[in-house]
Amino acid sequence: MQRVESPILMWVTDSSRSDAELSDLARSAVAGGVDVIQVREKGLDWSSLAATVQAVRAASGTSIDLVVNTDIELAQALGVGVHLPEIGPTIAEARAVLGHDALVGRSVHSPDAATASEGASYLVAGHVYETASKPGRSPLGLDRFAEIVAVAPAPVIAIGGITPERVRAVMEAGAVGVAVLGPLTRLATIGSEAAAYRSALEACMSRTENGSISATINGKEVTLPAGTTVADFLAGRDLHERLVVVERNGEIIKRSTFPEVVIEEGDLLEVVHFVGGG
Repeated sequence: MQRVESPILMWVTDSSRSDAELSDLARSAVAGGVDVIQVREKGLDWSSLAATVQAVRAASGTSIDLVVNTDIELAQALGVGVHLPEIGPTIAEARAVLGHDALVGRSVHSPDAATASEGASYLVAGHVYETASKPGRSPLGLDRFAEIVAVAPAPVIAIGGITPERVRAVMEAGAVGVAVLGPLTRLATIGSEAAAYRSALEACMSRTENGSISATINGKEVTLPAGTTVADFLAGRDLHERLVVVERNGEIIKRSTFPEVVIEEGDLLEVVHFVGGG
């Protein structure tokens, strides 16, 4: 995963929140566009976790990457990768057991942790946005996430509160893909949900290949993929269209046209976000 030629969609499993067997979910998730599965099943004993990983592997096939959380010895026994927590087994310890070519990922929550992750195949950084999985804990936000990307020694995947509408924002901040847990827990919808994320990722890649533009937004120069609309920009920054006024080159833009107005090279935008009751 050191060389990323296409965006990554990682599914993080959680059977305690799922309504079907992980093997059935895996089959539909891969069909929808997931290309990495992180088996994150807390509380299982060694044999139960091994059986779960083997079932997910059998259902998902060998064309995708599969990592198991934390357990380096289990990863070695089953011939899969390992995903390490920020605090726990080290990357060096994993490499000593699994070898140089194994897929070894790590969760990070700060630039310092990212800097200390030399030797990882990839990093998962978050949580970027508020999420029910992390109640009461402040999210990183896009600026802090971008700081992690800037010092990371490996590709960085964004996690936490990411919807298909927010994919573009984290990709613009430097992510190579997204990791998703909560939205991918229902058998009836996991395929369509995964497809929505895959579509958003591929659209970002297409826009990146087609070039980028520079615009000044609230006095700060930003680089955006060519074709970014006002609605795209607002959604990526978690700004509600009904609560903003957007001025472009001195003229107020009608809210009804946000999805149609494409931000062009050299545009000057002022975005005023109203909060509270007045």
